[in-house]
Amino acid sequence: MRYRRIIAVGLVTALLIGPVQAQTATAPAAAPPTAPPPAAPAEPSAISQLRALFGPDITLDYARAVPEGATLRLEELRLTTAAGAKLEAPEVVVTAPSAQGIGAATARDVVLITPDNDRISIGGFELRGLAFDAKRSGLGRLTLDSLRLSSIVAAGTPSLKLQELRLEGFHPERPGTLAIAGLEAAAEPSDLYPDTASLARLTLSGLDLPGTIVALAERTLPPRPPADFLFEVEGLRLGQQGKTLFGVQSWRSSWTRGETDRSNLVLRGLTIERSAAVGDWLDPYGYKAITGEAVSDGSFDRTRGVLESTRFDLDLAEVGGLGLTFRLSGLTPESMEAIDLDGWRLDALRLRLTDAGLYRRIVAEEAQRRRLPEPKIRADYVADAVALLGGAKAAGSLLPPLQRFLRGEAQTLELTLQPLKPVSFEAVEKANGRGTAAVQRLLGMRLEAK
Repeated sequence: MRYRRIIAVGLVTALLIGPVQAQTATAPAAAPPTAPPPAAPAEPSAISQLRALFGPDITLDYARAVPEGATLRLEELRLTTAAGAKLEAPEVVVTAPSAQGIGAATARDVVLITPDNDRISIGGFELRGLAFDAKRSGLGRLTLDSLRLSSIVAAGTPSLKLQELRLEGFHPERPGTLAIAGLEAAAEPSDLYPDTASLARLTLSGLDLPGTIVALAERTLPPRPPADFLFEVEGLRLGQQGKTLFGVQSWRSSWTRGETDRSNLVLRGLTIERSAAVGDWLDPYGYKAITGEAVSDGSFDRTRGVLESTRFDLDLAEVGGLGLTFRLSGLTPESMEAIDLDGWRLDALRLRLTDAGLYRRIVAEEAQRRRLPEPKIRADYVADAVALLGGAKAAGSLLPPLQRFLRGEAQTLELTLQPLKPVSFEAVEKANGRGTAAVQRLLGMRLEAK
């Protein structure tokens, strides 16, 4: 599949971020004519400014140029890159063009043509505040106040339809926004992977967009958001041969800056349908689909070096639930970015595991497969757990609640860690070498079955 078709939607910007150089080619000398040729009409100075802006790697052609005060109207515009990609538009209106940027540009019925001759049509094109900073290099040279593309269509296979793409605040080290709406994409039918995707809306705001793009390309961590961060998705669906494989009704993640950074996540309407990719996991336990939701809240006190999760709840219908809260101290922004645990300390932790049907299905499936009664299967699980904990004596107070859960007498296990003082990960590792009982004492470990 030629994924250049989808990637080429970004060609509009690519055409505008060519090297900012003046064209310097000199025409070859010609023999003196027998009669003076008629003088060619003078090209508007704004055209020269645009040619200088695009540089030698992008050729600008047009049928007619009409200056109108601070604006320039170009009819039958064509931009051609050295690689053979083209942008064509019946009319483009450019405001305040210069060798350093463009104040604004608008067009309709734009067509992008890739070097492979794939065509992408764009119903509406609006650009504001394009500029180049000669003091910077790479992608950091480009700044863009806003770019809006509407009614984007790429036919063929893969195909793409996009109601709107909007980019605002593309400035290095400043917050920007990327938003798309009404996405529909389709690739060749596949027996293994999703071949269709749809998305009602996606918004990503608060990031240093140029810095994030560079970090992704270099496979490094993106820069810390310079402002409050928000990620929102509505109506996400991945499909395969006409069936939904994965869907999300809504997903909202936010991060608020300050002396105490705060984060929040709410995921609703999660759906994982049976497919070839997950059939081996779902079929033995009789699941046709998995549905659920997740909610989390957390904070990082940068002054005190405390990372805290006050809530993380994942609930899957007829499967089970997971709840987690914790408090870590001794962190720094640098150690978090490097995931350097040396100075970190565990203050407290609580983990909750609830069975809403998965464990019972696991027991039933193994009992049927091994042709043994379910109590025998549960007894084997108890024995395995005791061995994992180093024996009944080492397991100590952890064993009775664990036995109740594994025997099916309780549906929830809750583990609490409450050390007398913050504990380093190195101390936990050393205690683990002395056995389960030593770890329990160090961490103030308690297990309850409900």
